[in-house]
Formats: sequence, structure tokens, C-alpha cells
Amino acid sequence: LIYVTNNATLNIQAGCIIKGNSDVANSTLIITRGAKINAVGTLTKPIVFTSSNDIGSRNKGDWGGIILLGKAHYNGAGGQNFIEGISPTANTQYGGGANPDDNDSSGVLKYVRIEFGGYIFAPNQEINGLTMGGVGRKTVIDYVQVSFANDDAFEWFGGTVNCKHLVAYRNLDDSWDTDNGFSGSVQFALGIRDPQISDNPAVSTSEGFESDNDAAGSNSKPFTSALFSNITEIGPLRGDTSGVGVTALGFRRGARLRRNSHLRVINSILMDHFTGIFIDGAACAGLANGSYLSSTPNNSPGNLVFKNNIVAGNKAGKVLETNTVWNMAAWFGANKNDSLVSTTGILVNPYDFLVGDYRPATNSPALKNYNFNDSAFYYIDSTGSLATLIACPASVPAITSITGQAYVCPFVSSGDSAKYYVTKNNAGIVKYNWTVPTGATIVSGAGSDTVWVKYDNMFTSGNISVNLVSYCGVSGAAKVLAVKTVSPTPTSCKGPLVSCPIVGTPVTYTTTPIAGISTYLWTVPTGATINGSNAGSSVNVTFNSAVAGNVSVRTVTACGQSAAKVLYVSAVAKVQSVGGATIACSNDVVQYVSNDTLNGGATTYSWTVPAGATFTGQNNDTITVTYGSGFTGGNITVKAKNCAKTSSVVTLPIALGTCFAKPAGKSIVSELSSETVSSIFPNPAVNEFTVSIKANVQDKPTTVYITNAYGQVVKQKVVANQSGTINVKFSNLNLPAGIYFVKYNVGASTVVKKVVIK
Repeated sequence: LIYVTNNATLNIQAGCIIKGNSDVANSTLIITRGAKINAVGTLTKPIVFTSSNDIGSRNKGDWGGIILLGKAHYNGAGGQNFIEGISPTANTQYGGGANPDDNDSSGVLKYVRIEFGGYIFAPNQEINGLTMGGVGRKTVIDYVQVSFANDDAFEWFGGTVNCKHLVAYRNLDDSWDTDNGFSGSVQFALGIRDPQISDNPAVSTSEGFESDNDAAGSNSKPFTSALFSNITEIGPLRGDTSGVGVTALGFRRGARLRRNSHLRVINSILMDHFTGIFIDGAACAGLANGSYLSSTPNNSPGNLVFKNNIVAGNKAGKVLETNTVWNMAAWFGANKNDSLVSTTGILVNPYDFLVGDYRPATNSPALKNYNFNDSAFYYIDSTGSLATLIACPASVPAITSITGQAYVCPFVSSGDSAKYYVTKNNAGIVKYNWTVPTGATIVSGAGSDTVWVKYDNMFTSGNISVNLVSYCGVSGAAKVLAVKTVSPTPTSCKGPLVSCPIVGTPVTYTTTPIAGISTYLWTVPTGATINGSNAGSSVNVTFNSAVAGNVSVRTVTACGQSAAKVLYVSAVAKVQSVGGATIACSNDVVQYVSNDTLNGGATTYSWTVPAGATFTGQNNDTITVTYGSGFTGGNITVKAKNCAKTSSVVTLPIALGTCFAKPAGKSIVSELSSETVSSIFPNPAVNEFTVSIKANVQDKPTTVYITNAYGQVVKQKVVANQSGTINVKFSNLNLPAGIYFVKYNVGASTVVKKVVIK
């Protein structure tokens, strides 16, 4: 017997193995009142308390177990007692006496396994796997498993501790034994019985739940009124209601509630027991049907509660053990409990000791019959306020993404299937709710974060979706993944459009990646070479000569290749269009620009102008044209030449405008050169510039236009009716970068100035 005393704390690191001495059968670790244990393992590094015998030679009862003693309520005389199974001393006392502390802490047990313990000191005086006497609610008991104990898995004597994620695995006597005013809560627990391991019925019968207020069944307070929710208790029958395979003789019931117990069991499964439930004695019968405590409404805190539970797979359909005091069957149904003859379809795989899967099966009745709003979930805390033991979450998180094959083909062989998974989120989650389209079947993993899906020949397309469902049925938003059998055509193919200027220089072509597609297939024209892989969303290409042809890309999936996305690559420089004024009058001076948007690497441009017009300047892709008095209309043409050959001709028709007559006795040329002066500043400009015009009295400008390279008017302003210097400011232009032209008439003359917007 090892005692932690004098308010000390015993620290045990994750992954430690602690061996109980099998040479001394009652070897036990006792955390006395005021002391603490801090045993915090992890999912991958649990702390294990086990037998000192060699693996393969260990058995139940090789050592004692773990005992936690605290200062919380105990309902016996004086408010304290000596824990059973050990000789009474000052170090074996529990309970707070006259001044209990329900918020007392005995430390932390988390990710802890306790196995092969249990010691029988005397009949009904035993050390259990984990024994808790007067343990307060600040103690943490979470993820604790008791296996092969030689008595109860868990037993609570008084106390207020709240426990979660408990496993009682193949133990001798009861899974969940509550006594002497235990009023805490237990949520998410699994009990599994072995048909060959039970107690001696001459001493004690083996139950799932066994609950007493105290040994005498008195009205001592506080009552044993703990709340158990989301408990799965699997008895020894294990799907065989004949009971032939049960060789141990002590098994009886899923729950035996007796001796004035006020226990509350809600939203739980009790299956595979000889009898489902026994409300034992007149006191418990009165608590269950509300007639015993006249001051307390039916099913409110303080009464025995058994609601929204499933009782299934009992021997010969014996759900209830007869209590002659009252109509137990009517009470069972009125409290929304379900009785099922078979256990099929309740859990995924409950009968494999090594790899059992104890989650609710698809469409399990356990996913339908629950209630988290019952008054049984509330209690009066130490301050006299109404508090809740277990709260149903108001919402659960949404799935953010589904990972898996978005493009599939029907799988022929039975071993073929596609994997889909989501980021795991277990915060209060019972189930991942997957749906698949027609022609698809979930092969395995239903309800988990990962599923395997098989597609048959009926499948063409559809959605796979998943959402989270909480333990009390609250659903999160679904995430959807569209699945198709046809490989998707790429949405883009980008890269150089003319081969001539890039001959011999490696260049890159790209496509926009498609989610779920990892393989692409590229092809290039004859005379071009793919450097390296052609299976990614980009490809490196070298043109060995100036060639024309298609660069194409397809997606490749299990269903084959998609249609191609094609980009035509030309060998010839190509002029797209000509920008400039399309209406002109005699003596107009206009600038025209070829728009070589395909970047064909043009080296020279050949221009022609209509009769009556002359070149007054050329800078390769830009010319200035002066229209004479003989101009009546015609075409401006341009063609480009690169290293391959000359492009086709692009034509811009020019029409004769409505022209003003020249004022008598005046020279337009002299006016333009000496009397009318204009400037633009700043040039280049960004978002604004000013046109400064000097006009004489006779010929004042009217409207100033800004045109783009195509001759289209993009801005205009009316000029003030005055002579002298006129400043016309254009602000907030918001024009794309490029070359523009400022144009205005002075009398019968047209002035054109180029401005660059950058």
C-alpha cells in the first residue's frame, strides 16, 4: 500500500509504465485527502498501471488498483468514512466531514490505463480498478480505461467529480458502481463485458450499472444522483440472445438501480444483458414514477431518471425485470426509451475485442433517440444556483474542405475504391455524416473522418458531401465535392503567340491548375521541343525554327484524357489594327499607330496612305499624315515583317469630313505656325494633364477631344470663348496606359498632338 500524504503531489510523466507488485496482492496507490496525483498521458503515450508479471502471465487481481480520496460530500454519518478494501487508518478516510468541499481536487488522471488490478479484502469489501471516495469536482478524470479488474471497473463513494471518456473493459463485477451520495456526471463511456468473466453470484451479481443511495437505502443526503449520458454498455450476450456462449454465472442486468438511488441515465445504450433494467424496491419505484417525493415534480433533479435510452438484445426479450410495485413497462415507454430485440444496426462493429468499432452505425436508432434539454441535466450547485452538468453545444463547426478524387471512373474490381477525408475535429462530435451520389457506395469508414467509396457502372456524376453531427444531434454545415467521370477540359493555355522572336530561347506555357487534377498532357507543333516533363500544369518549350501550329493541353485522370485547350502559335508578325482618326479634312495632320498586340517580333512596317495625303513622318510602327486639298477619302494600310515573313495587310478606311472653308485672305499654314501655338504638360502624364492653346481673335478653338489609338473619342471639353492663351485641364482621366491624341480645330484647321499616358 503506497500512500501519497501531507498534501504532496505525485507527478507521473506521459508514457510511463507503473507496475503493481503481484507478490503482494493488495499493492495499491492511495492518494489521500489533500494530496494529488498529476498523471497526464497523451493519445500516443498513455500512462499504464499494470501487473508486475510478465506479459502473457498477467491476470485480474494481480495487484490492487488506484484509490483517490477527497474532501467532497459523503452522505453517511459524520460526512466521512474509511474507504473499503483497506484497514481503517487516518490515511484511508474520505469525505469532508462537517465541512465538505465539493470543489476539492485530487489531481488529474488523463490518458491513463489501469489493468489487472482489483483486490477482495472481504466479501463486499474490495479495491476496484479505480476507486473514488469523496472526490471533488475540480479533479480531472478524462480518457481513463480500466481493464481486467478483479471487481468493479469504476466505483464512486460520494463526491462530485465529473468524468469523461471512460472505458470499462472485461472486468469482473460492475462497470459503473455509484454509492453514498455521488452527484457528479459521467459522459462518453464504454463498458464491454467478457462472457467468461463475472463475479460469484453467491457474493455479488455483475451489472452494467449498480447504484445505491447507501447500503441501507436510507434518505441520507446528498442523494446518489449522478448523471450518466452517452454511455454504451455492452453485456456478455454479444448478439446471441440464447445466452449459450456465456460461461460465467454472475451476469444479470444492464442496470440495477436500488436502495433509494436517485441515479439519472439518459441518452445511452444498454445491450446484450440477460435483463435490460431492474428498478429494485419500492423506494426506487416511487422515485422513478414521481410518487415517492411529493415535494419534487416528476423527473426533476432529485428523482430517479431513465430516459431516451436504448435497451436491446436481452435474453428472451427480457427488457425489464418485474417490480410488482408499479407498471414498469408503461413508465419505460413514457420516458421515450426504446426496446429492441436485435442489436443489429445499432453500432458499427461491437463484438470484436481487438478491433471493435463502437460508434453508431449508419441510420442507427442511437442517432435519433436523444434529448439534451431535460431537466435532469440540471442540479443545484454549492452556492444554491441552478447549474448544468452536460450542455448540448449550440452549434458545431463546418467542414472546410474534402480531399479526394474529383474525377473517377467506375471501379471494376472489388478492391478498387477512392479515398475521401476531411480535417479531423472531435470537439463534441459523434459522427461525420457522409452522403454519396447514385452509383457510389461507401465501402468503409462511414461516420468517421475518412471514407472509402466504390463507383459502379451506374455512376456518371454527383456530389459527395459531409457534415459534422454532435452527440446531441446538432448538425454543422455540409461541405460538397463535385465528382465526375469525364476529365475536365483545361480552362486556359497561355504563353508566347508568335514563334519567330523566340527561336532557340526556352519559353513557358501554362494552364490554370484544376483542383483534383495532378496530371496534364501537352503537345507542341512540329519544329518545337518540350524540355523535361509534359505532365504538369506548365511546360517548357523551345522553338527550333519559326513554325506555326498549336500548343495544346489536356487533363489526364483515371477516366482518360479530356478535350484539348488549344493556343495557336503563328510564325508571322501580325498587326491587329491601326489606331488613329478615321475622318480627315484638308490640311489635317494626323498620327496613326499599328497595334501589334501579339508581339510578333516585327522589325519593319510598310505603310500606304490614300491619294491626296502624304507622309510627314514615320517612326516604324507610327506615322504622321498630312491631308492635302486633293484628299477625298481612301485607305491607310500597314503590314509588318519579322524574321519569318511579312504579315497580311491591315486596312483603316479614312473618310472626308465636313471641312470648314478657309477664311478669305488668310493663310492657314501661317496661322498654325505663327499665330496658334499649343503644348501639353506634363507629357508623359498619369491621371491628368493640361493643354495650353494660344489663339488669335479671329480663329478661336471650340472643343478639345482626346482620342485613343483607334480614333475613338474617350474625353472631350468645350473651350472658353476667348482669345489669347487658353489652358484646358483634363483631370481624373482613369485611362489605360498607352498613346492618345489631343485634337482641336482652330477655324478650318485641325491641330493634333500626341500624349502618352503611363
